[in-house]
Amino acid sequence: MVSRILSQVVGMTFFLSTNTGLSRYLLIYLLIFRGFVVYTLIFSGLALVIYVTLGWMGLFYIFWTKVIGFLAICALYRFSKSNQLTFFHNLGLSVPALLAIAGLSDIILFLGAVAITNSIT
Repeated sequence: MVSRILSQVVGMTFFLSTNTGLSRYLLIYLLIFRGFVVYTLIFSGLALVIYVTLGWMGLFYIFWTKVIGFLAICALYRFSKSNQLTFFHNLGLSVPALLAIAGLSDIILFLGAVAITNSIT
């Protein structure tokens, strides 16, 4: 039941399998990532501009841009989208687990963008 609802929301029915827990976690991850990706791209783009301009010498600015952006996204979800947090809580995920997943996704997205930028230049 839960996996059918998640597959309809995410739109990834080919990952659906009721026998494996991995597909459940993948669908939950995609749901979380889809909610955070727009806001993450804004702050990752700003950090990438700082990286291109200053290189790793701007690590202090990159770090604080990412931290402030992540905290802003967390505050946005906490205060304006609390119904989605309740949805994930009902699936068995706590708010700190959601934030850890979102933070890890943010770091992976930024490092991927840095790798692409380094390969282009």
